[in-house]
Amino acid sequence: MSNSNEVAVFCAATDNYSMPMAAMIRSAAENLNSEFRLKVYACSCGISSSNRLRIEKSLMKTCARIEWLEMKQADLDQLPDPGRYSIASFPRLFCEDLVPPSVRRLIYLDIDLIVLGDLAELWKMDLKGDMAGAVQGLLGRKVSGEHGIEGYEKYSLSPEQPYFNTGVMLFDLEQWRRNQIGAKLRSLLLKDGQILRYKDQDVINIVLANSICPLPPEWNQTPFIYHFQQSESPLGETEHQRTLNNPKIIHYATAIKPWQKGSYHPKTGLFERWIYKTDWATEYAFTPFTPRSILRKILNRFRR
Repeated sequence: MSNSNEVAVFCAATDNYSMPMAAMIRSAAENLNSEFRLKVYACSCGISSSNRLRIEKSLMKTCARIEWLEMKQADLDQLPDPGRYSIASFPRLFCEDLVPPSVRRLIYLDIDLIVLGDLAELWKMDLKGDMAGAVQGLLGRKVSGEHGIEGYEKYSLSPEQPYFNTGVMLFDLEQWRRNQIGAKLRSLLLKDGQILRYKDQDVINIVLANSICPLPPEWNQTPFIYHFQQSESPLGETEHQRTLNNPKIIHYATAIKPWQKGSYHPKTGLFERWIYKTDWATEYAFTPFTPRSILRKILNRFRR
């Protein structure tokens, strides 16, 4: 790695996700160990020059440095229709070619999340020889489950194979480059992208089967944590309690995002707090003061 005290992060967004990108990076920067700096490789999928400047302005006086990356139009043209997902979920399949060769380890972060922990802790985690690290899904624990991979047998996967949520990942890019993982991921996406339900997430779980190191679940708290009572949680009572009450990352993997009208996530107010630290603070629409919204804000305050 070019700098031993530099934590490298990769993310991607379309123009309409500029504001949450700024909030996500700001949260990561402010919670990073002061001995480290944050180097963000941000892949633009049509982010305007004005919004790029606003994102950069949102990170002033933080430890974050941002480097903008661009996908080649020829590569974008080959990608399948993302359907209900964003085209910005695909650039990570090119990350080992997009970032400098000196980057040997890389954290990938979705845009719809807030970082509450120190990414240096995640950065230094032992992958035990695996090519990547990720948190196992809560609803889809196995590829054979209801929320796993449809037709997993086609890919010679064991029904007991763990299924991982790929919104937060740690990549060993040396192994990725050596084993041409990016090319394999893209090849499968082009071949079966239209039939795989979760597209790039399914592709990663298939290609990296048996090569993903499970990360502690608090590094990717998804809304599904609220579906379980502590005594019934697949995480077990101790891990469930820790993930629920002390998450390192909150991943807003919901259809309605916390910056959109009608968000029902219990931690919507927390995301708003980080938006107010960005260049969008003065124009972000405050939630109308209705009895329901006031109650939600009060509950959110006590849950923080």
